[in-house]
Order: sequence, then C-alpha cells, then structure tokens
Amino acid sequence: MAVRSLKRRKVRTALTALGIVIGVAAIVSLKTLCDFVESEVQGIELVTMFLLSIAGISLLVAGLGIMNTMLMSVIERKREIGVLKAIGASKARIIYAFMVESGLVGAIGGVGGCILGILLLSLVQFAVTTYLRTTADPIPLSPNAVILGFLFALISATIFGLYPSWKASTLRPVEALRYE
Repeated sequence: MAVRSLKRRKVRTALTALGIVIGVAAIVSLKTLCDFVESEVQGIELVTMFLLSIAGISLLVAGLGIMNTMLMSVIERKREIGVLKAIGASKARIIYAFMVESGLVGAIGGVGGCILGILLLSLVQFAVTTYLRTTADPIPLSPNAVILGFLFALISATIFGLYPSWKASTLRPVEALRYE
C-alpha cells in the first residue's frame, strides 16, 4: 500500500512539474521572441500581452496541480504528520517542510521550463533560417525572460503550496495517528 502511494505521489509530482515546465518554456520563448520582434516592429504590445497571458494561464493551471498534489500528499502522509506532532513538531516546522516540497517542485519545473524555452527559441531560429532560406541575425536570448519565467514558477508554486502546508500543520495528532 505504501509503495503504491509513493508511486502515485511521484507520478503526480512529475506531471505537476511538467505543467510548470510547459508554462515557463512558453514565457521564456514567447517573451524573448516578442522582445526581438518588438524591436523590429512597433505596436506589438497587444500580441505580447496576449501570448504572455496564455503562458500565465498555463502556469495557473500548473499551480492548481501543485495544490492538488500537495493536498493529496497531506492526506497520504497524515500518519507521519501525526507522529511528528506527537513528538513535539511545531506548526511552523510542518509548514516549512511542505513549503520546501512545493518550492522544490516549482524550482525543478522552472529550470526545466527555462531549458525547454531556450531550446524552443533555438528551434524557431533554425526554422526561420532553414525554411525562409535567409541568414537572419540570431535572436538574442532575453535574460529577463529567463529570470521572469523561473521566478514566476517559484512564486506560483510557493503561493499554491500555502494552503496544503497550513492544512497539514493544523491536523490534530490524535486524529492523524488514528488515520489509516
């Protein structure tokens, strides 16, 4: 039972991190492309905002996935939480443990998304030079886009991890130890 529970938790965490990767990749690649196109063509702000809003929605969905994953983790680890509370762990310590877990999921997804965004940007550059048969200048990678994407993933993971962390810290030890 515990092995199956651990496997499910790993799968949910991997799917949540994948959602963050996709959102951050969209932010990095779209923001960099829009910055490049904006320098070439004036009046592209509307398109930039539209594309960034799509990336933001995907990160919102990934954040809800983090919340779901963390809530399921709290339910599956109720007995552990009960033992920790019974031996004297404070609410802050339990909140800290769950916040670190959600932050790690966000950081892993953010790094993966930045890497995927950079690869996607290289693929667009390759497609433009190959299929249009031009020698276009390379699209400069926007460090602001990479930082923005990573921070957005980290902040959204932290925000969406607050409620499950609080819920875990407010469990009563007697009820948690009774849970099977």
